[in-house]
Amino acid sequence: MTSNYDLITKDNIRRRGEEFDDIGHLISEQLYSDRSHFVYELLQNAEDALERRFQDNPQSKLPCSVKFLLFEDRLEFRHFGQNFTENDVRGISDVLRGTKNEEITQIGKFGIGFKSVYAFTAKPEIHSGDEHFAIERYIRPKAIEPWLNVVKGETVFIFPFNNKDLPKDKAFDLILDKLKKLGPRTLLFLSHIDEIAWSVDSTEENGQYLREIKNRNEASQVTVIGHNNGQDEEETWLIFGRPVTVPNSEQSTRVEVGFRIEIDSKDKTERISRINDAPLVVYFPTEIYTKFGFLVHGPYHTTPARDNIHKNDDWNKNLIEETANLVVEALRNLKTMGLLSVSLLEALPIRVGDFPQER
Repeated sequence: MTSNYDLITKDNIRRRGEEFDDIGHLISEQLYSDRSHFVYELLQNAEDALERRFQDNPQSKLPCSVKFLLFEDRLEFRHFGQNFTENDVRGISDVLRGTKNEEITQIGKFGIGFKSVYAFTAKPEIHSGDEHFAIERYIRPKAIEPWLNVVKGETVFIFPFNNKDLPKDKAFDLILDKLKKLGPRTLLFLSHIDEIAWSVDSTEENGQYLREIKNRNEASQVTVIGHNNGQDEEETWLIFGRPVTVPNSEQSTRVEVGFRIEIDSKDKTERISRINDAPLVVYFPTEIYTKFGFLVHGPYHTTPARDNIHKNDDWNKNLIEETANLVVEALRNLKTMGLLSVSLLEALPIRVGDFPQER
């Protein structure tokens, strides 16, 4: 059943005020140093929607893929997660009321995060199940005609490039640059999305990334492959995880570390390979660089721009401690797997000079 958009608009205006535009502008354009940050927000939303789909229907055969379609005048984003409910409509058309803001185990939350799309569009559209609406002035959902090009079970976001402060060609270029930079590692720590594809209308520009997972001892061996405008990419990783209990909840989440595997060109044996670009991953790469030679992932509390974590936050402190314990466990397992070597040691944070603040 379609939500009552007029009632939701009245509720939002009652809570947020008639003149919300200045606050909405601040949130959408001033909290994020990177305008195109919202691409990650969309992926986060899709990951959570897919999780809810599997909770409701574990046998679902719908795809776990997402797709970005870039046009000269708009961006479309498509996924097959759980269709929108009235709670989702309320969450996406308000601020600080995301339907998932109490769910540490879910990564995307409507509210402030989604407002980053307004750096590109004045009126985003959503088509999902029975819900067909656009959002005006940040908090006002309005009914619109159904989008005809929607497959059953699919959710489609449409973002017209009609922000008065950003020309269409500039919006197009910024998003295209972001899509080109996604890379196969974007899939590495996700639980449900197993394919990301993007394409540009009327051109041959496109990218596609896929993931394959298999168990290996106490780890998951994850291979991510893809292509970006004809350039093939492939990486293999060993991912180790450790459960973490959520305070005052029956829920649990995980911290993870990932070590990249390469084949030695001389003796054709496996070895751990140090990576030089190792951002902290909070489901997706952040702007926080760890100086490690491997990847660390966890549901840290970050700033909205994802350029720092709250260092005095008790939850973050707990995750750091659990990650340290996990690294010790991972080293034991890597030794058992015959991967304890000089190349592994080079990936570890053993150079004191890399961490001057910790001396």
